[in-house]
Amino acid sequence: MDQLARRLGPEEYRRFTTAYRHFGRIRQRMAGPNWYLRLLGVSPGFQGQGVGCTLLSPVLKKADHEGLPCYLETFVPQNVPFYEHRGFRVVAGGLDRRSLVPFWAMRRPPRGLSSSGSTAAAESR
Repeated sequence: MDQLARRLGPEEYRRFTTAYRHFGRIRQRMAGPNWYLRLLGVSPGFQGQGVGCTLLSPVLKKADHEGLPCYLETFVPQNVPFYEHRGFRVVAGGLDRRSLVPFWAMRRPPRGLSSSGSTAAAESR
């Protein structure tokens, strides 16, 4: 995190760590084992070219294979539709009162695998 502190500067780093602690409390409420997707970022110049999907797909496939849900947080509103398109749903969100950082906590249930190994739509449980 030292590199992040240098990049963000002291005030923004303090806001980030405060918000991150808040996310930790939300994470603890997620029942059972899950894949926690801590950080994923694509430089703005490469967004919209499939890079994020390419990075995310193998992780989702592995989680599906293991029958585990995935959990993540984002503080960028434009990311919410990106994740929703990949099966995530907002489970908590708002504005962290201490850091004043907006956030969305998102969860994706595991999707069943067909006999060919491709991902199929999940059944509701």
